[in-house]
Amino acid sequence: DYTAPTGATMARIEFAVTTAAGGSVLIDDAAVVYTSDLLNGDLETAGGDGKPHHWFQTSRFVTTASPVLGGTSAGRAIGDGTTFGPGQRVYNVEAGKQYHLTFWINSLDTGFYAVQPRVRWLDSTNSTLSLEVMPSTYSPTPGWVQISGSFTAPAGVGDTLIELMHYYLVGDAYIDQVYFGEA
Repeated sequence: DYTAPTGATMARIEFAVTTAAGGSVLIDDAAVVYTSDLLNGDLETAGGDGKPHHWFQTSRFVTTASPVLGGTSAGRAIGDGTTFGPGQRVYNVEAGKQYHLTFWINSLDTGFYAVQPRVRWLDSTNSTLSLEVMPSTYSPTPGWVQISGSFTAPAGVGDTLIELMHYYLVGDAYIDQVYFGEA
């Protein structure tokens, strides 16, 4: 594991390989992999009822095969004009560390609809320490739009709830590639 220095905006990765016989080593298709603290953040797995595994408030949040940003499925938020917020609990976050939340949304809803991501920091008794709210994104979106923000976990934190609040959604909105983890 490697932790980037504070303020780093890019990195150069070099591979050095030495062979016993002095031969050549070719590297093809190298990838940098990041892991999310969310389970099923890519929304690829669901139960037989279509509800994404590990997500709460899934009565109006199911998986769909189209449209999809990456992989084979995305999340579909089903609107009825009211407010709801599918999300997920992330366990054992660390106070003072910076975390990053990012996801992609695609909505064709032509009414007054907004999605607003929230990070709810919880203490050891599951009480809310603080609630951080990202700016709202309004519909319709011009295809897939990425929404991102960074947050510092407060003192006394135990867990956090990632909530993707939907306000006044009448049609459907699609979410894919949700990531939450250390920045």
